[in-house]
Amino acid sequence: MARTVYMPWGKHKGMPLSDIDSGYLCWIVEQCDDVKPDLLNAITEELRSRFGAAPPPPPASSPGRKPCPDPALAARVVAAGLHKLAREHHPDVGGDTATMQRLNAVVEWLKAMVPQQATRDQEAGNRRSAWTGRRKSNR
Repeated sequence: MARTVYMPWGKHKGMPLSDIDSGYLCWIVEQCDDVKPDLLNAITEELRSRFGAAPPPPPASSPGRKPCPDPALAARVVAAGLHKLAREHHPDVGGDTATMQRLNAVVEWLKAMVPQQATRDQEAGNRRSAWTGRRKSNR
């Protein structure tokens, strides 16, 4: 039996990960830079238990596949599409869980298709997320 992991900080401090909404857990994985590896692994496992394994990343190079001309713009397009479709298919607004899970899996696959701009942005001192365009928190 898996041990219960509790959130050590933030607005859900003291709550079991299993009781925290997926959006917050995804935000931690994608936006927080200083998460301890044990907590990050526990959050990742919790998300996998909810949504299944993430799709495998695409091959680094495919015959005939051109590189993305603007990774930051591509990331914004993916994020905008996710937000629009989530407003239609999220269970909180009358959608169903299975559709939302498929939507999240497709978004992860699309993100893997676009070169990760976030690392280069951080090295340049830009603290904006490549996927949302919002400023990253300074924890």
